[in-house]
Amino acid sequence: MAIDKLFVAYEPITMIREGLILRSLRLEGPTVLLQRDNAGWNFNRFVKTRKNTGGKGAPPLTIETLSVSNGHVIVKDRGALVEDITSLNSTLRFAYHKPGIEFDIAQLSGRSPDVNINKLAGNLRFEGGGTQVGDLSVETDRSNFVTSFGWTGGTEPLDDERITRRAPGERP
Repeated sequence: MAIDKLFVAYEPITMIREGLILRSLRLEGPTVLLQRDNAGWNFNRFVKTRKNTGGKGAPPLTIETLSVSNGHVIVKDRGALVEDITSLNSTLRFAYHKPGIEFDIAQLSGRSPDVNINKLAGNLRFEGGGTQVGDLSVETDRSNFVTSFGWTGGTEPLDDERITRRAPGERP
């Protein structure tokens, strides 16, 4: 990972009382390479697990506002380029708490050779092997089509999942 500028805002008293909570984290010009080879993904060495922390796992972490401007993400799988996203701009909330991860995306945009995402927003939750997607809206350069939907899924095949669709503004 390389980065042009990094800004962090936090309150020490909050961190002492409530855990690792950052008020904001701003990344300007980051470049991230996600790469998988025969040994696995390169970011796995940074992921704390119960095995490599003596059974404790990673401590909870919340980033109230995570902002990325002019980011670049490269994904390679066994040497082959899978994705190359440039002009990545995003504002989101990130929270890791046992046993799950939450992303509340207020805005995300970026460019790739295949498609340009003009706007993406929504909520993602990963917990206990399951996935929840809610209030997701996507607008690309290929279409002005914007949709909102909810999806909850576990480890079963997609055919076995329950998919819930609702119109914008409709209550669940």
